[in-house]
Amino acid sequence: GAPVPRFSDGAELAGEPLPDPSTPEGARVAHKILFDVLCQVEALHRQGLYHRDLRSANVALRSWGPGAEGVRATLLDLEFLTGERRGLVRCAPYYDRLFAEGGLACLGRAPTLLEQDLGYLAVLAAEVLCGRAASELADDEVRDVLRSPRCPLRVGPAGAFSRRLLLRDVWREARLAGLPTVGEAYGHVSARAVAVAQGETRHAGYVDTLDRIRLERSVEMILEQQTIERLARAVFENYREHRRRDGLDVEYETFDEQPEDFRESCLEQARSYCDKVRLLGCELVLAQECDEASRVRSLSEDEVEFLARVEHDRWVEERTRAGWTYGAEKDVERRVSPYLVGWEELSDEVREYDRAPMREMIALVESAGLAVTR
Repeated sequence: GAPVPRFSDGAELAGEPLPDPSTPEGARVAHKILFDVLCQVEALHRQGLYHRDLRSANVALRSWGPGAEGVRATLLDLEFLTGERRGLVRCAPYYDRLFAEGGLACLGRAPTLLEQDLGYLAVLAAEVLCGRAASELADDEVRDVLRSPRCPLRVGPAGAFSRRLLLRDVWREARLAGLPTVGEAYGHVSARAVAVAQGETRHAGYVDTLDRIRLERSVEMILEQQTIERLARAVFENYREHRRRDGLDVEYETFDEQPEDFRESCLEQARSYCDKVRLLGCELVLAQECDEASRVRSLSEDEVEFLARVEHDRWVEERTRAGWTYGAEKDVERRVSPYLVGWEELSDEVREYDRAPMREMIALVESAGLAVTR
């Protein structure tokens, strides 16, 4: 039951030792291992299944890249059981340390499968976080884990009690491992693509190197990123031409000349267009691949009104996140706007600011070499 299995480049085990868990990088790797294990155990328990032998010997590690994000831990010995009291595995460094008479989590009876899984998980956590095998751990090192508020099997003055793993237990380890969420890693894609990515990773909404490898080979994600990039450039060009028509100065001639926050604003608007098209029950496709019979050339006034409301809500949320507040008079320096109100409270003249770009949306999409299909 060595707690520090060796790992490789994603293929066969190669003999590289894990970093010392007392160092910052080693601690992140340890928490990444626990995150992977917790993800899998939480998914099992949610289905009423129990591993019944959660020891370090049954955790395989592979590396798909540098750092904690590159490590992937996978449970082995997958003889899952259902029920509460069948098929206990009495591994002495784990079972006896915990559940035998005088053990650290003595229950006065045989543990259920849930209690055994959670107890073994606590010992496994102590191994990974301390970097030593269970047989080498002092009782206090295991007891510290069992007394931790985040341990699902917890031991205190009143005895032992257990609760099922929750996603917040998984998320806590993800943050300690330094993992980004799908939204943080792929903020340049639409909300729908983020949702698809979350479903494909099966990793509690966080991504590691292996998730990135899989996602970045996904045809859907590749097309999504290309679509957002095309739309963002079209958004910029449309904005630039509007300024010229209105006799205003054009500060940047190309999309790439803009500062990063300006480019991000264009990308944010492009993402919102992708989501708005889907709200209408439509899809964005490459123009050359479009079926003309299903192509949308214009929006009805009802659709324009609906999307204008959506756009206003998005704008209010964006401004609020950026620190803007409501005030009767607009003050850019103080980030105050009279328009941070509900749609019903806007004058028809102000509502037109949201309707106009929605009427132009189809033309803007087509200028990016894309088409809307229904």
